[in-house]
Amino acid sequence: MSTTTTIDNALDVMKDSGYDDDQLAKIQSWHDNDRTVLVFENADLGHPALGHKIAMPWDEGDIPTHGPDHPSVGFGWRYVTHLVVEPAPAPAQDLGEV
Repeated sequence: MSTTTTIDNALDVMKDSGYDDDQLAKIQSWHDNDRTVLVFENADLGHPALGHKIAMPWDEGDIPTHGPDHPSVGFGWRYVTHLVVEPAPAPAQDLGEV
């Protein structure tokens, strides 16, 4: 089950997972460019990388429950959607007096 969270929390989770400053900056840039950021976690109890987390931008529509088959994660079924960071809402425009 995924949780919607802030970019700051997602960056903390990824830093705790071993992501370096360059990788964290890339995740931040996805968010800064109005992209949804997903964090997937390896939930395969028989896999040596149990708990491993991977972040990626998501522009495909509905949020998946499992990671896509992707060269960086191997079999997507192992990775469940852990965190969802929605793009920041656009600032409200001042419409003046109505």
